[in-house]
Parts: sequence; structure tokens; C-alpha cells
Amino acid sequence: MEGCCPELPEDCWRLIFARLALCHTRHLDSPSLACKHFLAIANRLVSSLTLRFPSRSPSPFSRFPNLVSVDVSFGFFGDQLDRLLRDLGASGARIRTLDLSGQGRLPLCRLKELGRSVPTLKTLVCSRVKALSDRVLIVIADSFPNLDELDVSYPVEDGTVDYPGEGLGSTGKVSDAGVEFVSRKLRNLLSLDLSGNYCISDRSLLSIALNCASLRRLAALDCEFLSGDGVAFVASRCRDLESLSVNGSRISLNRPGVNVFLVPGRELQSLDLSGMDVSNHLLLAISNLGGSLRRLILRRCEGVSLQGVSEVVRRCELLEHLDLEAAAFLTDEAVKLIGFRLTDLKFINLSSCHRLTNESLRTILTNAANLEEIRMERTDLGKGTGFSECKFRRGRIRRLRLGWNKHLDDEILSEIIGICGEIKELSVNDCLRISRVRGLEKLEVLEAGRSGLSDEGLVEVGKSCRGMARLGLEGCLGVTEQGVKEVVRMCKALREVNLSRCARIWVGLLSWMVIARPSLRRIAPPGDFLPSEAHKKIMLIRHGCLLCTSEEWRSELRSGCRI
Repeated sequence: MEGCCPELPEDCWRLIFARLALCHTRHLDSPSLACKHFLAIANRLVSSLTLRFPSRSPSPFSRFPNLVSVDVSFGFFGDQLDRLLRDLGASGARIRTLDLSGQGRLPLCRLKELGRSVPTLKTLVCSRVKALSDRVLIVIADSFPNLDELDVSYPVEDGTVDYPGEGLGSTGKVSDAGVEFVSRKLRNLLSLDLSGNYCISDRSLLSIALNCASLRRLAALDCEFLSGDGVAFVASRCRDLESLSVNGSRISLNRPGVNVFLVPGRELQSLDLSGMDVSNHLLLAISNLGGSLRRLILRRCEGVSLQGVSEVVRRCELLEHLDLEAAAFLTDEAVKLIGFRLTDLKFINLSSCHRLTNESLRTILTNAANLEEIRMERTDLGKGTGFSECKFRRGRIRRLRLGWNKHLDDEILSEIIGICGEIKELSVNDCLRISRVRGLEKLEVLEAGRSGLSDEGLVEVGKSCRGMARLGLEGCLGVTEQGVKEVVRMCKALREVNLSRCARIWVGLLSWMVIARPSLRRIAPPGDFLPSEAHKKIMLIRHGCLLCTSEEWRSELRSGCRI
């Protein structure tokens, strides 16, 4: 195979491979095995690398000369992250984005070395890491002086860490002093996410406003000591602000003078006020943003009314992302009133709107022709007239989250699939009436934990969804070893499987799975089996497959790393 098709020049092969990689780079796996020439072409086309488990190769980065983004969030433990960062620095990769979310304690010495060897880094994500503190912020700011974007949101506390007694970095949490240091060192920051750092106050916002005048995105959700005056000061000083995410008991944006960021003519594109008290007066001010607003998140907000949301939708004609999770005012009739204006919408979240039925989903599908993702979890979906008479198709929709709908059954799901036949990611967790999923040839991710899926349903999944890469079956009591074996045989691209709390599956099945399907990279073992570190190491070294717990699997779902 070394000399396959020599009559085609390399530029032609590169175009062919680039077309294959449009949807996902894993589509390059099979042709890259044909010959070294194809492997070299495929490696040069990979610009983004995601590692969800430790690699068996000495350095996974040296293979790809054009890497610009590396994601190693979750999946690493012990000194594995230290070795990975060492390999990344030694590879000479000129990456611009690095995601370290969900890791344990960050190896500070290794971060310093990485800063010296990778001066091109512009975006660093350290969300949900353990023991994030002022000391860590100091190392990051000193090591990566060219950062444009920094995310240090929602740190995980670690009570086992000892810190110096006094001075900057003496506390085990991020404080105003650490944020001040970052703002002075990284004056060119364009994006900063401080969400979940509950010890910071308006003093942090003051330093950001004074030192980072070019800031375009600021997120400070769940920071209880921030006030509306501090938010207003940042908004007034950072005139280029395009995205703002704030909430908290001390923040009131309903007062005139505080919502200065909502003045007409301001190019604010994204606004997240999750959990806030949002009045009609505030919604009217938001609607004045007009054509600039693209993204509005009012998740679990109080005071939101149909009148206010209707006005926003009417005047913000280019709105693409709308999140109304747990909006108490929403009914099928209310969705009808606002639905006909959602022509440019790509994402909508109506989860936990308990009065919404099939009628609401039909309204959304009828009017929002550009939709790509719909979330309707914990609603009354499944009640009312079905979708069999709907003749339109919505080929753009790629992701559906319909979990925790007790009335959703096979018939209604089949009718929805008939309309949205191009779905790649589907979640029907805790839908006990769902026993089969079929008709989705392009499905890559299926989360069906605690559903009514059985062996017969798994066989149908395997037959119709041959490109399945991730399968979640946690707590599916009707699934046995026979069904799992069938789906593993048929889905040749399968990489991740969650079998936790599947009472009818024996842990010994794991050995057969990793041998029968070498593409498997992550498994949550069945039952309540907790693999030891030695067992994890054996599976990883011998088969390249990482064993994880059900909690680790669910934490990724909650953090948005999966559907």
C-alpha cells in the first residue's frame, strides 16, 4: 500500500482528507492506516487535539506539526498531567489554546516551564480544577504574559493543601489580591471568567476596569460579594465589552444608572443573568440593544414575564441563543406568541418548564428553521398531539436533550426523529417509556441512562447508528451482556461506554469489550464495581482504555463537555 494511487498529487489527497475531516478528525483514522503517506497527510491536517485519557505513545503531540489547540480536560490523575505538560513543552508545538479543566492540583513548576517553551499561548482554561488559589494565578500571570483569554471558574476546594502563613498567595482560595495581580500583569486580556470564586468583591472589578480597558468578555457568576455598582463601573470603563455574565444577591440591575451596559448603541452580544431578579423594566432595556444581541441567558430567573421576553424577541431580530430554563410563565400558548419571531435561533433551552407539551416543540420546529440544538428536559413533552402530520424537515438540528420526560415514548420520539433526522447527539436519560432508538444514521452520542432501553433496543441502535462513538447506559436494568456485545460488534467507531449500575452485566465483560472493539477508550464499569489503581493501569497500558466512575462521567455532562 506504500505506493497507492501515485498518479494523484499530494494536493489532491490533502483536499480529499480535508473533506473527510470536516465533521470530525476521527474520520481520518481509517485512511491514515493505509500507508505512511496517508498518515503524514492526516497528521498535518489535525489542528485540534482532545485527550480524554492518558496516551500510550511517548508524546502524542509530536505527531501533529500544525496543532493550535489542545484539550486535556478531565481523565487524568496523579502525575499524568505533569508528564503530559512536559511532553507538550518539549514537542515544540506552537499552540494558542490549552484546556486543563477538571484536573487535580495544577503542577506549578511544569506550568512555568510550559510558559517558557510555548510563548504563543493565548487562551488558557483552568475551570473546575482543584486547589485554585492566588498562588496559582500568580504563576499563570507570570508564565503566560501574552494571554488574551483566561478561565479560572468554579474551582474545587482541596482541604489537604498547605499554604504559606502570610502574604499574597497565603490563602487556599482566589481573592481580590490575586485578581489584582492578574489584571496588572495581563493588561491585554480580552476575556476573563471568574465565576464561582466566592471570595472576590468589587475590589476585583475595580482593578479589572482600571487595568484591562480592552476587555470584551467578563463572567462573574456566583460571586456573592459583587454588587451592581461594581458591575456598572466595569461596564462604563470597558467600552468594548461584548459579553457579560453576572448574578448574585447583592447585584441589582433593575435600578436606573446601574444597567449602563444596556444603553442603545452598545455592541453587547451576549448577556447571562442566570438566577437574577429580572423585571420588565430591565427586559425593556435589554431589548434596546436591538441588532447587536445574539445570546441571552435567563436561566432560573425570577420576575421574567411573557411581555418582557416577547419585547426582547421582537426587537432583537438576530438572536441566536435563548435560554429560558425554569421560566414559570411559559405555557404552550406563551411559546406560540414568541415562537414565530425565532427565525435566526440556533439554540433554545426550555428545560424545567413543566407546562410545555408537544405543542411547544411543534411551534419551535415550525418557526425556527435554523435551529441546531434543542433542550426540553423535565417538561411535559410526550403529552398532546403527536408529530405525524408535520411534513417539514429540520436537517440543521444536531443535538436534542429530552431527558426526564416521563410521558415521552417510542412513538413520539420516532416522530421527532422523522423531522430531525440529522441528529448527532441525543439524550433521553430517565425516559422510562423509551425502549428503542432508530432511524438516526448520523448519531454519534446517545445518553440513555435509566431509560427503558433493553437488549432488543440496543440491537436496533447498533443496526441504525453504526457511527456511534459514545453510549451511556447507566442504570438500564433491561440491558444484559448479550445486548452490549451486539452493539459493540456493530458500532465500529465506539469509543466510550457507560455501564455503571447495570445490574445484569458482569464486570468480566470488560475484557471481551476492549479486545473485540480496540477503538474503546473509556468505560464506566457495570454494577457498583470500583476499579483499583492497579486495574486502571493494566487496562490503560495493555488496551489503551481508561476505566472511570459514574460520577466522573456525570461530572463531564454537567460541565458541558458532553451533550
